[in-house]
Amino acid sequence: MQGQNLTSGHIPKQLWSLAWPMMLSMFFHSLYNLVDAFWVAKISASAIAAVSISQIVLFVMISLAMGVSVGTSVLVGQNIGAGNHDRVREVLSISIRYGSGSAFIFSLLAFIFAPFIVGIFTTDPKVADYALQYFRIVPLGYVFFAVAFIEANIFQGIGRSWPGFWITFIRIGISLAITFISIRVFSFEISSVWLSIVIGSVISSLFGLAWVRRALASAKPCEAPPSYVLEGEEVLPPPIG
Repeated sequence: MQGQNLTSGHIPKQLWSLAWPMMLSMFFHSLYNLVDAFWVAKISASAIAAVSISQIVLFVMISLAMGVSVGTSVLVGQNIGAGNHDRVREVLSISIRYGSGSAFIFSLLAFIFAPFIVGIFTTDPKVADYALQYFRIVPLGYVFFAVAFIEANIFQGIGRSWPGFWITFIRIGISLAITFISIRVFSFEISSVWLSIVIGSVISSLFGLAWVRRALASAKPCEAPPSYVLEGEEVLPPPIG
């Protein structure tokens, strides 16, 4: 589980080493939306309109997953720094439970209120039909989507950004491959695009979970940094310089 030592060294270099894998992840996510829209547009104009509606709901899901995962990253980073590796495992377990639970509730609400949500944005029956297919299929993968986000940020808290990038890359790569094959090769309907999102989320989250557990299992406990005790009260070490 050993990542970078971020307590010393050249700060700009460390900042860049953590940031640019995340930048690549966001780039590929944007590229996925662009390429996905390109292939869906080959089905019909109604299909691309349905994608626009679905992106609004997906953004809310990303915000939910990002909130839990960022909190996870902070907890992991602090406990790694303190040498509390057992607590890191506890953070992983609780974060996945909270993240998956929140995603499940959100997906259930999206499924139940799908006709109402779609009705807000369109009255076109064909667009509505495509969009409703999204709400009947994609929410099945919201739990896995949230877990994959949490896994990526756990690695970020450890000080390893590249595993998070590869988790994102696998999700996007699988989804794009299935989309391309289903539309370009077999000329399937738009439901195959929605299904590709679910499959990509499931595979990437399971891959990421195995990777995180392996990293935690190989962790070597280390002593916590020394503290200073004064008259029975534990206080922080004095500032350096």
